[in-house]
Amino acid sequence: MKRFLAPWRRITGQWNHRPRQLVIICGLDYEHYRIQALVKQSRRYELLALINDFPWNHGTLVNGVRVYYPSEASSLVRRHGVTRVLFHSETDLAVFDAGTLSALKELGVIFSSVDPQKIEDLDDYLAS
Repeated sequence: MKRFLAPWRRITGQWNHRPRQLVIICGLDYEHYRIQALVKQSRRYELLALINDFPWNHGTLVNGVRVYYPSEASSLVRRHGVTRVLFHSETDLAVFDAGTLSALKELGVIFSSVDPQKIEDLDDYLAS
């Protein structure tokens, strides 16, 4: 008989009963692709969405993760309980208008700058 393991995962011989926290990455450049790889290796975080404002990217999948418009971020946070928005540089956040940024902050979203060249373990980095 097969055993259903999701949303809990068996890690290092112990049951991990803590669900992974959902995050969003803002941007689609090479550095964001590397951040996506760090999230994929994480035991604590799971990538829900990518944010980009170019219309030709909307609705596409990048490594199985859907690309959304910046205006959709607040809705994603409310519906799915997203805890963080990851970005590479401050200019990545320019895609959000003032209202969306304000709404995300009111919802308790944490904005975290990530430099994938300097980070090996995303869990340790975001915990500090």
